Amino acid sequence: MTHFSAYWIRCKGRPAYITVNEPLTLTLLDIRHILRDKVFRGLQDLQRGGRLIISSIGKIVEFHKFTGMTKHSHNDVKLEELMNLVARWVERDNIRDLLDRENRMEDPSTVSHVTDFYLLERDPLWCGLLLYNFRMVAHEGAIITANSWTFILATSHLYNSLRQTKMLHCEWEDMESILSMHRAENLFVGNLPTSFVECMKRCALACGLPATYFARKSRPRRPQSSTGKVRKLRKLAPVSREFKRRFCDGNDRIDFGPMDLMNIFHKSGLLSTAESSTLLSGISPAGVLQLLPFCIHNEASELTFNHFEVHIACWKLLRRLHTLLRKDLLEWSTEVYRDDRNLPSVVLWLLTEAAE
Repeated sequence: MTHFSAYWIRCKGRPAYITVNEPLTLTLLDIRHILRDKVFRGLQDLQRGGRLIISSIGKIVEFHKFTGMTKHSHNDVKLEELMNLVARWVERDNIRDLLDRENRMEDPSTVSHVTDFYLLERDPLWCGLLLYNFRMVAHEGAIITANSWTFILATSHLYNSLRQTKMLHCEWEDMESILSMHRAENLFVGNLPTSFVECMKRCALACGLPATYFARKSRPRRPQSSTGKVRKLRKLAPVSREFKRRFCDGNDRIDFGPMDLMNIFHKSGLLSTAESSTLLSGISPAGVLQLLPFCIHNEASELTFNHFEVHIACWKLLRRLHTLLRKDLLEWSTEVYRDDRNLPSVVLWLLTEAAE
């Protein structure tokens, strides 16, 4: 995404309204002229980013198979499709295969004239758009995976309770990133709880349990099903998602007007609606093209954050806790664990015991 942004910044004199009719050939020539002998870096970014996506998705799919929970993972099918699609672009030059099939009969010597990834190596804008597409789809798939299992949500409550009560003196950087990106007030139904009693209550609320759970005398000795709204991780990178609707979802409209840009700048969180309107009234086309990549660059860490790995780490942690506490959990309720989908109840049990 960094190089993709740089390409747009350095294409001088481009109009503020980017439409279908604009000659992309001129843009490509500008990029080739500026990058010169470094034009291949677009392909390098695509291959490096694509392989990371393939690796992350491969781990999540294999782990689901290892735990025997694939029948519950409807999202895994789409993730495998994405993994195969990315592999077709970064591991094998399908364009050359197509050219070879078309030209081999006419001139067999053409095979030796065209190197692997010949077109992608010379078109960094195309590489940037492909990688952008792959990252956006992978990000959405990771958020869906995390929300369908709620392991990250439950572990965030356990982590916070240990940090707030001074029982854990080190930081888990990935979990700190989760709390920052997905907003603690969303995950914890308000500000961060600081006592075990508050941690237990907020965890129950976040998991959608009814208010009757908090009545000490009538608190059930068995897990209850969620009746309220379960808190979820939200899709990140709002500015990048605005572009996704235009360039990745088959939307026929890819032009931008003043109101579109104002909404994009407002969603970035950098400017209010009034500030966005004031800015656009006096900004030059070059200024727009510089500000847009800046907004996207601020979201790069959100798009590249590996929610898949955090999902697996939280899953392993909860499985380990269940193994260690199995005897105590059975005394609390024989239904606390039916399969791995019930693992978040282990956190609620721990916080309930600590609160009492």
